[in-house]
Amino acid sequence: MATLFDKDAFLERMLGDWELCLEIMDDFLSDIPEQIRFARSAAAAADLEALERQAHSIKGACANVAAEALRTIAHETEKLAKSGRVEQSEEKISDLEEVFERTRAEMVACHKAS
Repeated sequence: MATLFDKDAFLERMLGDWELCLEIMDDFLSDIPEQIRFARSAAAAADLEALERQAHSIKGACANVAAEALRTIAHETEKLAKSGRVEQSEEKISDLEEVFERTRAEMVACHKAS
C-alpha cells in the first residue's frame, strides 16, 4: 500500500513552511469526512456523475497534502464511477473511510510532534 502521509513531500510542496502545512492539514482533516459523506450519498443515489466529481475532488485534496494511499483509493473510486460500477464504488468509499482514519491519526501525530 502507498504511504499514508508523506510529511517530507508535503513540507516540500509548501516550500518548507510548516505553519502553512499545519493550517492546510487542519482544513483537510475537517473537510474530507464531509466529502466522503457526499461521495457515499452520490453512490447510494446511483448518481455516478456526482460520485465521479466528488472522488476527483477528494483525489486532488489528497494529492495536495501528500496523502498518497487515500489519493490512490479516490482515483480508483473515480474510475469505477466513470465506468458505471456503483457497487464497487461503494466498496471503495468504505476503503476511503478506513484509510482516512489511519491517515488522520498519522497527520495528528505529526501535528502534535511539531
